[in-house]
Amino acid sequence: MSSIPTETLIGDPIESQAHLLHVLKDGKTHSFKLMLNGGGYSRKEIYVLANGKYDLHNCIDDTWQTLGAKQLFMAKHTGLLNEAIKAGSLIYDGTN
Repeated sequence: MSSIPTETLIGDPIESQAHLLHVLKDGKTHSFKLMLNGGGYSRKEIYVLANGKYDLHNCIDDTWQTLGAKQLFMAKHTGLLNEAIKAGSLIYDGTN
């Protein structure tokens, strides 16, 4: 298992679920690009709510989801987010 990077820069891939949770722990809204086949991408914005749940904004269709930590990585709730992490296709795009 790889260690969590101490610093995540714009353009860095998210390497694991633990890495994503580490990035989100500062309470800011973070933006990510989920790279798609053919060179396109889907932008996601995620931030932690005061109750410990996560707000996920799917920018492509302007939908919002409020999810628990387990739901954040379940395909039926977030599409291919976990698969994108495994493939190195979830790219950090900074804070908003």
